[in-house]
Amino acid sequence: MRQRKHTPLSGWIRRSAQQRGGDHGRPHPRADAPTARFRGATRGAGRGPGRSAKVPDLMVIAEEDADDTAKVVNSRDVLMVVEVVFRTNSLTDIRDKLHDYPEMGIPLYVVVDPRKDKRTVTVHSDPSRGPDGLRYRKEVPYAFGDTVTAGRWTLDTSSLKSYPADW
Repeated sequence: MRQRKHTPLSGWIRRSAQQRGGDHGRPHPRADAPTARFRGATRGAGRGPGRSAKVPDLMVIAEEDADDTAKVVNSRDVLMVVEVVFRTNSLTDIRDKLHDYPEMGIPLYVVVDPRKDKRTVTVHSDPSRGPDGLRYRKEVPYAFGDTVTAGRWTLDTSSLKSYPADW
């Protein structure tokens, strides 16, 4: 398995969510592995109707929906997805997921941007249909160091690190 440079950050998010998520949700044990993905229906400009597979940095599912042997999770079972901005997942990729995740039934989408000039965590929530289609209607930005509220989870970001200046 190829190690991703932001895997420690994903691990921190996973541990933080476990500590604060209570008994109702836990990160999928394979959330940072390349084989962990979820499938859901998407439709939209340039995509056409169909099924789409995503491999998030972290996904949270309810305990009763957890199957430690599964390689694919139904997107309707996913409670929250966290993505970390990195060179290989450009902001275009993040924007595409911002469009796809509400259509796949993902209620919370958290984007962690550890670049030196950003150092932000943004929580996207309240997916609903409007004149511009199905979109997240609420976006709450946080800075590293803030306590982030994402649904029923609270994440302490005080220990998050930014990427090196030469990244």
